[in-house]
Amino acid sequence: SGFRAYTSEAAAIISLSNSFTYTLESLVQLSQLGMRICSIPIATIQNNRKSRLFKNNMQYVRRHYPRFIFGSNSTISLLNVGYVTDTISFFHSLQKDLSTRFEFVQPSVVTDKEFLFPGNLPDDIKKLYIDRIDSYEKRILIPFADQLLSSAKGLLLENPKTSFDTFINFITEFDKFAGTSYLDLYPEFGALTKNRT
Repeated sequence: SGFRAYTSEAAAIISLSNSFTYTLESLVQLSQLGMRICSIPIATIQNNRKSRLFKNNMQYVRRHYPRFIFGSNSTISLLNVGYVTDTISFFHSLQKDLSTRFEFVQPSVVTDKEFLFPGNLPDDIKKLYIDRIDSYEKRILIPFADQLLSSAKGLLLENPKTSFDTFINFITEFDKFAGTSYLDLYPEFGALTKNRT
């Protein structure tokens, strides 16, 4: 429970399109517009009655659909380029669980670390990943998944920006720090690294 107070400036610029989630919509809009938002605790009479609005978050999401536009920005890097099909399968499962659908999947490529560029992969791993993508294209499950697949394939076909060894050195040091093993996640790299000390 509580009350909302808006400055005249905030009230003038806010534009609500929904009578159901206007409480959240107003907070998101004002935050995006750079308005300051604060919360002031108030005293209440304790009430142990369960909420009659929603049993859980999933019920809230289902009730609000189709107002929600579900989508994702999927960054493609050397770490996940061979597994974009798993990403698509995950989104498909999420659609079923939410009884909704994704309207878009926007691919983007990692740019801040050249050693994570997908084109740096050795040719045999590139071929493995491209074959995986080609076989999956016949069973695309969400809208615009074809863009994600074609972007991943295009990146795999590009020339390297740096040596793949740069990535192996990085992830080996990360494993030492984190106590993990990248070969558990990427067994296909094993043939490339078995002779390394």
